[in-house]
Amino acid sequence: MEGENLKLALKEVGKLIRKSLKQNALNPPNGKKGFKASGKLDRSFKYRVENNELYIFGEKYANALSDGIKTDNTYNKSSEQFRKSIIDWA
Repeated sequence: MEGENLKLALKEVGKLIRKSLKQNALNPPNGKKGFKASGKLDRSFKYRVENNELYIFGEKYANALSDGIKTDNTYNKSSEQFRKSIIDWA
């Protein structure tokens, strides 16, 4: 029974996190305007509970949109994977 309670609690936490991510995509807490896009980002937020662990999913570019990227013009110092992800996204 204890495992079932944990699973239910994780599902509730997953719902809350997904709701918060969607809300922050429209109205970021940092005072910036929300994202205007096709809705792909909003629809990408999902969660899954598996083996008493909570997994949160979203588009790869979600962090870059919410947190931004470094502005010290160090493009060549970024990882190859990061550049490939941005190129694939674009």
